[in-house]
Amino acid sequence: MSPFQVLMGYQPQHNIPTMGTTDAPDIASRLTQLAHLCKEIQSSIQPAEETVKKQNKDRFVEYIPGQKVWLEATNLKGLHPKAKLGPKCYGPFTIDQKLSSKIHPVFYAGLLYPYSETTMHGKNYLRPPPELIKNQEEFEIECIIDSKTVGKQTLCQVQWKGYLALDDSWLPKAEISHAKDALTDFLQPNKG
Repeated sequence: MSPFQVLMGYQPQHNIPTMGTTDAPDIASRLTQLAHLCKEIQSSIQPAEETVKKQNKDRFVEYIPGQKVWLEATNLKGLHPKAKLGPKCYGPFTIDQKLSSKIHPVFYAGLLYPYSETTMHGKNYLRPPPELIKNQEEFEIECIIDSKTVGKQTLCQVQWKGYLALDDSWLPKAEISHAKDALTDFLQPNKG
C-alpha cells in the first residue's frame, strides 16, 4: 500500500490520456495574452506611481549641514522604560553631513523634522556649558541612576545637571570618584 492509498482510501491513476481535444489554449496564445495583461497592468500602475512621487516630493524636506532637527523616537529602543510614556521625539540635533550611502550612525530623513523655536516656548533644551577645571572641561553630575557590572568593571549611569535623560551616560565607577555625594546617595537610597 502507498501512503496516498492509506490516507485517501484509493490509489490514483497515473495514466494521462494523450488523445482527444482540450479546452486549454495553446502555449503561444497564452504567452501573448500574459504579455498583453502585463503591459496593461504596468500602464495602469504608472499614473499611481507618479501621483505618489509628487505627494512625497512636496513633503520631503532637504536638510543642509548645520541645520537643527528633531528625531522621531519611533525606532529608538531602550532609552525609556515604557515607550508609550517616553518622549515622541529627541533633539534638537545638528546635521553634520549629508550621506547618500548607508553608513551608520545615520537616520532616515523621513524620521527627521525641522527644529524651530517659538516665542511662547523660547529656547528649547539649552545645555549648560561645561566648567573648566585645570584646563579640562568637566560636567556636573546631578545623580547616579543605575549601575551594572561589565566584566570586572562597575559602570554607573550618570544623569548630568541641566541635561536631558537622552544625554545620560555610563561611566566607570573610578571616573566619578570626584562626585562622592552622588555616589553615597545612590548607594544609600533609603536615607531618612
